[in-house]
Parts: sequence; C-alpha cells; structure tokens
Amino acid sequence: MPEFTLYGGKGGVGKTTCASATALANARHGKRTLVVSTDPAHSVGDRFEMSVGATPTSVHDTYPLYAAEIDPQQRLDDNYADTIDALTNEIENLGVDIGDTFGIDAGDVIGSDELAVVDAFSQYIGDDTWDHVVFDTAPTGHTLKLLQLPDILDSTFGKALQVKSQVESVTNAVSGFFTGGSDDRERGLSDIDVDSTKSRIERVATVLQNPDQTRFRVVMEPERLSRLETERLLERLESASVHVDQIVVNKVLTDIDTSCTLCSTRRESQQKVLQRTQEQFDQPVTTIPLIAGHDGYEVLEIVAEHLDHTDT
Repeated sequence: MPEFTLYGGKGGVGKTTCASATALANARHGKRTLVVSTDPAHSVGDRFEMSVGATPTSVHDTYPLYAAEIDPQQRLDDNYADTIDALTNEIENLGVDIGDTFGIDAGDVIGSDELAVVDAFSQYIGDDTWDHVVFDTAPTGHTLKLLQLPDILDSTFGKALQVKSQVESVTNAVSGFFTGGSDDRERGLSDIDVDSTKSRIERVATVLQNPDQTRFRVVMEPERLSRLETERLLERLESASVHVDQIVVNKVLTDIDTSCTLCSTRRESQQKVLQRTQEQFDQPVTTIPLIAGHDGYEVLEIVAEHLDHTDT
C-alpha cells in the first residue's frame, strides 16, 4: 500500500505548490509518486507547466513523478449518481421524504466533491503501482466534510435504509399473509451499491486516521487570520481523529530591504505570528520563504528543498 500525504488549509495559501513540491521531493528519492488534485479549481498542471488530466501523466523527464487532476462532478456522475438517485427514489416511493424526515438534502450530503475524493482515494489504497500518493485537497470546509462522511452516511442514508427495511418487512408480511407464502425477492441493486459505497467510505476513513499510512499537513500564511483558521482546522481534525504531522507556514518574508518601512513592518508582524504558531501548536512548524522572481519548476525545486526533510 502506498503512503499518503494530504495538504489542507484555506484557499490560496499554497496547498497546490506544497503538494506538488512534496511529490517532487519523493520522486527525487526514487519513489514512484503521484500527486492528485481533487480541488475543482485545478492548478497542478500549471505547476508542472503541462496539461494534466484524470489519467496519471508523467510530469518529469528524470524522476518517477506523475500527476492527475480529477473532475469531481464527472467522477460523481460516473460512479455514484445512479445509486444515489435510485436509493432516494426507492425511499421516497415508500412515503419517506428524506428532506423532511432527516432534515438533509441527499444531493448536498453525497452529491458533492467529497464523495469524488473518497472514490479517488480508495482507488489508490492497496495499489502497489505507487509508493507515495500526495493529495492537493479542496479548501478547509471540503476536507472536513470529507472526514465526516462516514458519520453523515450513517446518520442519513443509514436511517433511511432502516426505515425502508422496516416498511418493506411489514409489506412482505402482509403479502405473505394473503398469499400464504413468503417473498424471497433479492435485494435491490441500489441497496448493494449503497452498502459498497458505505464500506468504501469507511475504509478511506480508516486510512485517513492511521498516522502510519497517512500524513495530513496544514498550510497557512504568516498572518493572524490564517493562524486562527489553522487553529480551527486543527481542532476539528483532532475531533475527527486525524493526525496532523506538520504545519507549513508559506510566504514568509526573509531577505528584505531594511530601508523599506512597509517591508520591515510586515516582516515584524509575520514573525510575531510565526512565533505564536510555534508556541501554540504541538506539531512541528516548517517555514517556506516568499519566492519571487521564479516560476514553474524553479518554485517547486525551492519549496521541495524546504519540505524534503519531512518525507525521507
């Protein structure tokens, strides 16, 4: 089974760059590595300066480095839409309104980017093609919802299926009474598919919560609001039993023109946030400087140097 690294955090903090650089660092050590973007706003291909699709594409001439960008909606439509629709229709045909009964919209809970992430993640569990798979996840809210999916599935569709089963039991009993026989109908395909989906989600959750298999890293900027966002994310990840092994502080000012008052003031402010971050959180803190005057692979090479020690 490959090792997994997931990068999470607020949008725009540099998750894609960190994920791509981590993948590069692993590939440089000879590990067959895949970086996967599950963020609808794909930019992994931009980092490697080439077109990347759903099928893993080689993005380096020397290292065993590959990238893929998954279209969450397409993944959902291909693998889950029929199951969700069939189950919803079956339950509602029995007179149970999912929205009224459980206070949820089935499409919002399961018809979302997160289920596509689960599907992609589960695809690589047990796949010996890769030594390491790095996920560039969607922003914070999506990541947290992904981690909550097993509980959400149990509390919504699990209850709905229970109601469906109870109603069908009464129906079958009445039918048997009048016909003098038993109804040996096979389970519906949608039930089987839902069970399979639930098992897949639970398996993914188990891997996500295993620190020996999965590293979760939070990326932030050296700004007060970003630190507060990180604090909330860490609390919620802890409540979900997900181990965070690293906090990455991106875009840190290092060499500045000391004659520039604005630059000096901003750097001082960043240093205060950085110090507070190091004091507040138990996880190791890795800093990445603000990189100017470089693009493409140059940026990834520089960032990889800062992240390399965390992956070897």
